[in-house]
Amino acid sequence: MGELIVKSSDIAKITEKNGLGNVIKPLTKEIHLFDTHIAGTTHLSDKSVLDELAVGNKLNLVREDNKHDEKAIMVLSGNKKAGYIPQKDNLIFSRLMDAGKL
Repeated sequence: MGELIVKSSDIAKITEKNGLGNVIKPLTKEIHLFDTHIAGTTHLSDKSVLDELAVGNKLNLVREDNKHDEKAIMVLSGNKKAGYIPQKDNLIFSRLMDAGKL
């Protein structure tokens, strides 16, 4: 298998030719990775959060120490718990989060 080796002088040439913004821009584009649903909504103590959810809302994902699921990811809307990423879907995201990815 071949190797790709980029020398610092090559990076300088690419940046000089294309501009730094054009070099970085492809690295900052959002990529749709996955669709899922929010699990555990029937167990919420404050279900008002569900009435506040709308398409386009930003939700926060937080790893949780959970005796039922070691890879548990809690879904927050603002500071209110909305539920969890389903256990069948949380393996890859928990690994990314544990590695420091947001």
